[in-house]
Order: sequence, then C-alpha cells, then structure tokens
Amino acid sequence: MTSWVGTWEELPEGEWLPNDEHGRHWFLDHEGNHWHSDDDGYRIYVAETTDEPQEGEPSLVSEDSEVVTSVEEDATPRRTPRILAGVGVVALLVLASTFFVFSDEDEEPAFEEVIYWSDSGRGFSFQDDHMEMVFPNDMSVPDCDEWESEYQNFFFRYADELNDGAPVLLTETCHSRMSSYNHYELTYKGDDVYGLVTGTLTGFVGQDIHVFSNGIVLHYLYDNRCQILISDIEPSSINNRSLHIYSEVILNEQIRFDIDDPWTKQFLQISKDVYEQAQSIGCFFPQFEYEGLRAMFESNLGEVSDAVNDSLATITVSQHEYAADYRDFQFLLNTEVGQVECDLIGMESVENSSTGEFEMRESETSEADCIVQLYDFVDELEFWPSFSTGDMLLVKENGQQLCASTCLAELQILHLGEPLYGIALD
Repeated sequence: MTSWVGTWEELPEGEWLPNDEHGRHWFLDHEGNHWHSDDDGYRIYVAETTDEPQEGEPSLVSEDSEVVTSVEEDATPRRTPRILAGVGVVALLVLASTFFVFSDEDEEPAFEEVIYWSDSGRGFSFQDDHMEMVFPNDMSVPDCDEWESEYQNFFFRYADELNDGAPVLLTETCHSRMSSYNHYELTYKGDDVYGLVTGTLTGFVGQDIHVFSNGIVLHYLYDNRCQILISDIEPSSINNRSLHIYSEVILNEQIRFDIDDPWTKQFLQISKDVYEQAQSIGCFFPQFEYEGLRAMFESNLGEVSDAVNDSLATITVSQHEYAADYRDFQFLLNTEVGQVECDLIGMESVENSSTGEFEMRESETSEADCIVQLYDFVDELEFWPSFSTGDMLLVKENGQQLCASTCLAELQILHLGEPLYGIALD
C-alpha cells in the first residue's frame, strides 16, 4: 500500500478529521491509517520513536491503554511517593510559568480572509498580499454578471469545509482583487491593531485597522477619519440598481434618503456597538458624528484627447439634504503628477449682440489649470449660488493638458473640508 499521494482526490475511502492548530488537514481511511497534508500532497502519519509527542499530531494512544509501574520489593517504600510529589510540583511550576509567558503574548486576532461589509452593501477582505472587494451574489445571473457595470474582474473562492471530499464553492459572494498600485504592506502592530500601507496615484496612504469581535474600524491616518465595517452580518441584498451603490449610506446615525431595508437597519444596530467600543481611538466617525450636507450625484465621463480644454466629466446633483453655499465647496483633481484645485465658475445667460440669441458664458475668467462650470438650476432667487437639486457641474481643463488620450485621475468634491463625492476619470 502506498504511503503518499499527490492530491486529496487520490486518498482512499475514509473521512476527514478536524484540521490541527497549524492548519494541517487530517484524514482517517477505512483501514485505520491517519493521513496528513504536507507541502506536496498527503502522506500516512508514522509515529516517531521518541518520548516527546509530535507537535500538531493527533493522539493515537488508545483510551483503554494502561500504564503499569513495578517497584522492586527491596526498595524503600516511602521514597517513591516523595520523589513523585517533587516531580509533580516542578511540573506544575513549569506549566504555570509557561502559561504565564504565553498568556501575556499579544496573539493576532482572526482578521485575514474575513469578509467585512460596509454600509453601502459592498464588502472587503484583506489577504497577505492584496485586498479584495466583495459583492453579494443572488445567483440571478451566472458568474457575477449582475455587477458587470462595476468593471470588476471577478473570481470565485472556495470554502474551507468539504462536501463528500470536494471543496465547496462560495456562490454567495463575488470577489474582485483591488489595485494597490504595486504596493501593499500589511503588518500586525499588537493590541488587535494592523497597519496597512497601499499605493495610490500620487504616492502612499496609510491606515490602522482596529479589530473587534463583530467588525473592524478603518482609521485613515491622513485626515484622522474612521469607518466601521461589520463582519457579524449576512451579505446584503443590494444589486446594481440599488441606492446602496453610494459609498456612504449611514451618516450621523441616519440612513440616507429613502433607503429602507432590514439589512441596513441591522448594520446600523451592530455598528453602534462597535462605535461604543472604538471611542478610545480618538478619530472622527462620519457614520455617527457627521452633521453636514448629504447629497447624491449622477455623473458621465467626458472624452479626453491630446488637446487642451477637454471636458473631463459632467456631474449632476440628483438629491440633497440641507442648504449649502457653493463658496463652502472645493473641487480637487488628483492626477499622476499631483493635485490641482479647480475654480468654480458660474455660467450665465448672455444675449449675443450679433444674433440677438441668448447663450451661456462664463461669468468670470480664471487662471487655474482646471475649472468647474456651474449651470445653476435655481439662480433667480439666490444672492449667492446655492447647492440645488438639478445643478450641473462641468469639469474642464483650462488652457492646460491635464488628461491626454488616457487619464488616471480622480475628482473629489468637498464641503467644508469633508469629502462629499468622488469619481475616477480613467
């Protein structure tokens, strides 16, 4: 009989046993042989002839076996108990000191490969060398095609458990590897905190990840902002037509607009518990502390060329809550060569003296490399331009070449310094 096979399919008839603490797979065949996984397949376990037990190996000693001790008749009868008692005390001291040393160590919490869900219904999973974005999969269409509008390259993952000896396909989630621009560094800092550094268009971004029993807190170090993600929840029921496609659904403990579903309410309840535990981090939690403007946008990308003055994107305000003054807004364009702040320029209707027809013109000139033309939906009663549903914002180059035929850039809209909306222009 062979004592090694290359794959689990070649194992004889039998049953799987629980994995040991080192992650090795164990298998018991019908002949009573124990098999364990190694780097190149599976092999039969052979007990070594040593007095010390092998680390991670299951006990093969029968529960019915007995230890028989014989004492010579001429030995001093009172000496043996004293020796055994002394050995027992020493053993207890060794065990106690060992327990003290190991119990004082800061063990890494279960974190990698766990799916953490955001309030938008998307999930994230952290691996040794990359991050994954996770989407729910209701199997209404094959191969995660439901999310084709997200421009993700999905792949499938397998569960750890086996079904009749075969790996189980995880069909309830769709996974896509996230780009980190060739830099991804995940390290354990201790005290249930990981450090993560990833690459961006313009450099690197660092964040701390605080791990709790039912979720994590992402601490974005550059602006001291924190976001709560939940692990103790089932995948959401969102699809590509849901309002959950917006990145932040919960702001200041309120659910955005007309989103009303059991999953989001459950997320809010669980995240409250994490929020209470995370107060010592000392960062700003928009999900529970943001009191500013809330808005939704629709956007269309422009067509870039090798010419200047290209229109990069058109953004329309589709919904908003609370009044806001455009003087409190910032428009930042992040490109491969750095960050550019775009000037907001109001558009006004002016009569053409030659034709007598009215046409839209910029109300002022700007020296900035980038401008945002504001087509104000409501302007006749506004002393200062005010943020309104229906407003259109046209992002343009202004006498400069910011995006050529290919463009890796991102536009951010900020209100009073807080991110309100972002769009990739690639």
